[in-house]
Order: sequence, then structure tokens, then C-alpha cells
Amino acid sequence: MNRLAALTAAAHAEAGSARAFAGGVPAGLAEFARSYLLAGGWREGRDGFLLAILSGLHPVLVASRMREAQDGRRPAATPRPLTPVLELGAR
Repeated sequence: MNRLAALTAAAHAEAGSARAFAGGVPAGLAEFARSYLLAGGWREGRDGFLLAILSGLHPVLVASRMREAQDGRRPAATPRPLTPVLELGAR
């Protein structure tokens, strides 16, 4: 989730979009409400609640990453190689 937030923040930064951290919190709450209440996440019990929490956390993380990039503390996306998946039976 952290890597996806970093990539999304980088895409917003390249597009010239400036979202303040304060704007990320209401967007996160709205996403939680959409996922849990409107999409019927409440019917799934604990799993639906956890999915709604994670869905709501994403906009907050994106806004946080964008703020860090604007302040110069960290680049919006830190490129790192993906680790290869080990095949079963490989030695």
C-alpha cells in the first residue's frame, strides 16, 4: 500500500496537482463511507470493515507522500527493484 501511495503521489506531482494533507483526510473519510456504507462492506463483517479502513487510508497516505515531496524531505516515489518470485522446486 505504501508503494502504491508513493506511485500515485508521483503521478499527481507530475500532473501538477497540489493536494494538501488537510484535503486527504476528508477524502479518506469519504472513501471509507463509500466502501463501508454505500458499497455494502458492512455485510462482510470484520473483513468488510478492514477493507473499508484500508480504502480510506489510501488517500491520506497519498496526501502525506505529496506533502513530503513538496517539503523536499523525500521524493514522491522511491524506485526500487521488485524482487523476483521464486519458483517452486528451484534450487
